[in-house]
Amino acid sequence: MYILQKAKEMPYAKKGRKILLCVISFAIITVIVTVFIVNSNMSVEPNRVIGQDGARPITATEAILKAFDKHQLVALGDVHGLDQERAFIISLIKNPQFTDIVQTIVIETGNAKYQALVDDYINGKDANKEELSKVWRDLTVSGMGPTDTMSDEELFETVRLVNQKLVPAKRLHIYLGDPPVDWNDVRTKADIDKLLSQRDSYFAGVVEKQIYAKGVKGLIIAGSEHLRRSTGVSSAMKEAPINNVRAPMPGKQEGPVGTTPSNSDPKTPQPIQANMKTMLQIVEEKHSGTTYVVLVHTGFGSKNNELEPKLKSWTVPSIMSIKGTWIGELDSSYDSLSSAMFGTGGKSANPLSGRKKEADIDGYLYLGPVASFTITQPSPELYKDNSYFNELNRRHMLTMGTPLDRQDLLKEKSTNYLKNYQSSRANP
Repeated sequence: MYILQKAKEMPYAKKGRKILLCVISFAIITVIVTVFIVNSNMSVEPNRVIGQDGARPITATEAILKAFDKHQLVALGDVHGLDQERAFIISLIKNPQFTDIVQTIVIETGNAKYQALVDDYINGKDANKEELSKVWRDLTVSGMGPTDTMSDEELFETVRLVNQKLVPAKRLHIYLGDPPVDWNDVRTKADIDKLLSQRDSYFAGVVEKQIYAKGVKGLIIAGSEHLRRSTGVSSAMKEAPINNVRAPMPGKQEGPVGTTPSNSDPKTPQPIQANMKTMLQIVEEKHSGTTYVVLVHTGFGSKNNELEPKLKSWTVPSIMSIKGTWIGELDSSYDSLSSAMFGTGGKSANPLSGRKKEADIDGYLYLGPVASFTITQPSPELYKDNSYFNELNRRHMLTMGTPLDRQDLLKEKSTNYLKNYQSSRANP
């Protein structure tokens, strides 16, 4: 008001005074409108991407490195077979800043029976590729279906090359988190049930021994169900028969495995044990607050067409801490690639339904729209090998009580991850 009054008192021509008053008034109005817009945007809850402490999406590698500043363990949810995630993991491991901080990697998709073989290979010794492939082909879950899409070959090769440039003290170590199993010794359903029931506890033991006991920082790569923080399962899951838990067939995520009593009959449906703890739950009981969990954006289920466009401004790949954001507030069942689990009557059931995503996820990894995801399918020629197929079929009969569909394995599969996943879900 004082400025306006002074302007009126100045000895300008009438026309000039009017122009000056207009300019000053316009400036004042502009400031008021700007303040209003800023305040309005800060209060728009449904569309905000700013989390607590002003978190925004940042480049994925930078986010992982920053997570290690405050956490001893960073766990990355593995969408088994997803090309885009594999590419990110490879780029992360090749980054010199990563190897300055981390020398320990623990993976789910590795039979610990072959630990010595992997140690030798990533440190420069030659290995028979057929023998090396047993690391991921002979997993405890291979009785649920072929695990060829879980190949660790590119990961091992990358670490081998990176280690050639590092002094021994800085070299990367890969530890295998699946229980050691010699399938020649697995002859009954009780044998495999025992192994399956030990998956998370064994994995947690490896993490304890190789990361916490040594006081080092470590990267965990494992399916999202092993990284669940919430406890218990839904009422539908408590009654889910083990024979209805789908196998990790090519193009599918592997869900938590149900276990049965040691005297189980393969023809008798057995309940999933509701009190089984995930690997992360076991670790956090002793090391609370030391972990940071990153899961891949795999769509928002039935809400995907509505919600996924909100991520279009994110760079690829990027990660955002989701606590306090609209993503964190979503029900955890909003997932286009929900774990392959089935409840009573074969209906899909998500054990986390009713919980917010932020209860189990710290960082949200965006690798692009879920419709763009691809998977490199194993060659159908693999399953023309009678020796290999017959062994896979034996394992499937022991674990699931049914023979493998060889004709299906011999078909060319879609390289579109979502289409392939939906197809395998539609054809149990």
